[in-house]
Amino acid sequence: MSYLRYTIASLLMGILVFYYAFMRTPDYATISGIIENAPQKSLQIVKYNFNNPLKEPTFYPIDLQHQNHYYQKIPIDSATVLFVKYKHFSYPIYIEPGQHLTISINSTTYPKNVSIKADNSKINARYNQYFQYYCYQNSKMQNAIAKAMQHLRKGDSSEMLKVDNLRIVIAMEDFSGTPFNLFVYRAMSKYFYHELQQLNNEPYINSKEFSLQRQAILKKAEEMGYFSDRSLASQPTQVIHFINQLFKSYLMQSYNNKPIKNAMYQIDDSQLQVCINAIQDLSRYVKTPRSKAFMTVQLLAQHYNSYQNRLNRKSYSQFAYHYLKNPVDDQLFQYLIKPNTYLGH
Repeated sequence: MSYLRYTIASLLMGILVFYYAFMRTPDYATISGIIENAPQKSLQIVKYNFNNPLKEPTFYPIDLQHQNHYYQKIPIDSATVLFVKYKHFSYPIYIEPGQHLTISINSTTYPKNVSIKADNSKINARYNQYFQYYCYQNSKMQNAIAKAMQHLRKGDSSEMLKVDNLRIVIAMEDFSGTPFNLFVYRAMSKYFYHELQQLNNEPYINSKEFSLQRQAILKKAEEMGYFSDRSLASQPTQVIHFINQLFKSYLMQSYNNKPIKNAMYQIDDSQLQVCINAIQDLSRYVKTPRSKAFMTVQLLAQHYNSYQNRLNRKSYSQFAYHYLKNPVDDQLFQYLIKPNTYLGH
């Protein structure tokens, strides 16, 4: 009898473990609020999968209700950062499962003066203080950005690099070790983008020196954690800008380091080798399979987008699956470019 009881108890325990591991529905958090003076009657909540750059963000569209109030339930199974996207700006909020946030926005001044009320809103208040001060109230920062923009219009990224470096230092001081550390990575994106841009604007470096300087940029990015899964997953748009400058640098070398803006060129399949070279070089600095797959997709998209063969979500997933199963460059490239595959034409 005792053996039977033990068997039943073990079976029930196994069912409970299975349920909580695989069948339990995700927890929820709720967001509500009001948008004053709202010309636009809808907004979005954006949820990123910060552990996997291959996953598309999830968008939750919300229509404003009576007197411009809104309410939305968001499935989350752990504490995370969501983005409230209204008009052309996405405002980050920290939220935990079971938590309710009230977010009040004045459309006239947005994204300034966003009000967030919650049981524990210290971390959100910390970001709000950072954002208001460094984006609006710090005249030294604003003057430095204005000066840097003047130099940037002349093709000189050196002053903007100083601003970017300051952004990284400030973000690390405020957000390292917090859920908002994604802003450290976003500051890095601007910095490494402008480093590559500065390199690309120096057309008379010999090819060997050009390669060494590019490798130094990639090595620094690796050492600072820029190529981590969380970094790439938290800023897909910024990473695409970085990849654009990186790919441009390889194209420039293929055109004997002539400035792209002064070079007449037509990208075709014969220049796929340029893209392959970039992918192989980058794979030395990007370590995780997911990040390798993500960056490879973006570099291939740079090549194929040049003549309007755009990657869609289906092919994106197909590529990622194949890459994770067979992470062998030569086999992968042959698979990608042969006829009757999604990239083969």
